[in-house]
Amino acid sequence: MLIVAVAVVVVVLMLLVVVVVVVVVVVVVVVVIVVVVVVVVVVVAEVTKQECTALNSRTGGGQGSSWSDLVLNMMTCSLARVKFLPKSDHHLGSSHVVYRRWTKRERLLLALCALFFILCVVFVAVAFTRDAQLRSKLSRASSQNVCMTQSCIRTASQLMEGMDYSADPCQDFFQFACGTWNRKHVIPEDKPTFNTFDKLHGELQIIVRDLLERKFDDEDSEATKKAKLLYASCTNVSQVEKMGDKPLRGVIKNLGGWPILDDRWSSQGFVLEDVLGRMRKSYGSFLWNCGVGADDKNSAVNIIQVKIGRLMIC
Repeated sequence: MLIVAVAVVVVVLMLLVVVVVVVVVVVVVVVVIVVVVVVVVVVVAEVTKQECTALNSRTGGGQGSSWSDLVLNMMTCSLARVKFLPKSDHHLGSSHVVYRRWTKRERLLLALCALFFILCVVFVAVAFTRDAQLRSKLSRASSQNVCMTQSCIRTASQLMEGMDYSADPCQDFFQFACGTWNRKHVIPEDKPTFNTFDKLHGELQIIVRDLLERKFDDEDSEATKKAKLLYASCTNVSQVEKMGDKPLRGVIKNLGGWPILDDRWSSQGFVLEDVLGRMRKSYGSFLWNCGVGADDKNSAVNIIQVKIGRLMIC
């Protein structure tokens, strides 16, 4: 459950980082465009001002002209992109104007602005394309190798039921991952703790009991038949009360007897190792349990482990 929650949080954080990066890139591009536009406007205004001053001096619009004539000449220079011809150079009238071509400086500035605008458009397009590709990869990664069987869906549902979506995972991840579980599952009085494994163990015991209580079937394996027979003998209360302690006395006698129950018992011929061997052969792990398992100090190494066994009594 914690692994699933961590994966969800990581995906959400990745999406947030992508969105923040895209927003920052767009803001930077917009700021740069605004700065360039302001610089272009200032440069064009300065060039236009210088040209208008020169043209006004050529047409007599200098200090002897009125303010209205000066403003009219500046508007004409700025908006119509014209220049005044000297009186000695034209024959169509004293106030005739003609359109002029762009200067080299203006053409270079216009080309640089166009190039910069194209680069900005390409940069923004690449940024959005990469963002879309990243989102597509995340979507494909989340949809691939997803188990959709009934067992997987049931397990995922159980994990989601234990999560508290109202909690902030950045502030209290345990509450986010297990908050609802604590409210729906109360610790039993006879247990110090209660977790998912305890719940599954209880559900497994119910399933096993249901299988053992079914009638004998010819398709059952030998192990299943023996398990059903043992369970039936342990749950047959009337037969257990009728037989009393006779079965237990018979087991003790077969193992060599017990001086408390047999006055004629003698220690001669009694070998503890033989008795323990017969007990383990017939009844499994009773006092201790031997097996091979991973070392607690080094999980890559297997060692022989001796643990306390459980007495197999119904």
